[in-house]
Amino acid sequence: MRSTSKSGSSRSFDANQMPSPTRATPSIDWGLTSGSATVLKCTMILLTTIVTVSCDSNSVHRRVPSLSERLGVVSTKANEGCLEIRNPSLEANTEVRIVNLSGQLTSGIARLGVRTSSCGSDSGADRLNAYVVRFEKGVLPGQMPMIGVVNYVGKIKSDGDLVSVDLDGDGQLEYFHSCVSTEGIHFTAWTGRPLVGKLRWHQYHYLGYDVTPTCTKAELGSAK
Repeated sequence: MRSTSKSGSSRSFDANQMPSPTRATPSIDWGLTSGSATVLKCTMILLTTIVTVSCDSNSVHRRVPSLSERLGVVSTKANEGCLEIRNPSLEANTEVRIVNLSGQLTSGIARLGVRTSSCGSDSGADRLNAYVVRFEKGVLPGQMPMIGVVNYVGKIKSDGDLVSVDLDGDGQLEYFHSCVSTEGIHFTAWTGRPLVGKLRWHQYHYLGYDVTPTCTKAELGSAK
């Protein structure tokens, strides 16, 4: 095949010698359509919500310490303060609010020391654990024994002879009470007024000498 240029000269033209056209590599579009993007966004929001609800559910179902793990009896032995409580895993320096039920209400603050078997009236009785206590404020050791409340930051209220706190944070008051048997003191906590409400906590403290009993059968029942 021949072609003629504008100058009139001619040259040979071989179609077989033409460079092969470059074949375009097909492109892959990894982008998302607006509909797909919306679906993905909604899926991510749903997954985030599920994870959040799951975490909140775990928080809600986290075990709350029982009253027996938060309430104990504080006494002195050889001039050393001691907390006896049904809780073997309290940390050193934990705050303890101390409530005196004998006579005029007084309350104070103490801090836990080491766990020990040497203090208390009988640390092996009733599965009690004993901790050394360091008194810090508003406590007269001669008024012992008293009730010790672990990690409580709310108000301690008094109404005549009744002393109450809101240990559960549910708006219902827990009332402290005490009575004596022949050789010791029975401390109790009730949701609702003592002997009328629900008995929640009971702990006996041995005095080691005879006293005139005042306890009723209801005050010696099992706390639940």
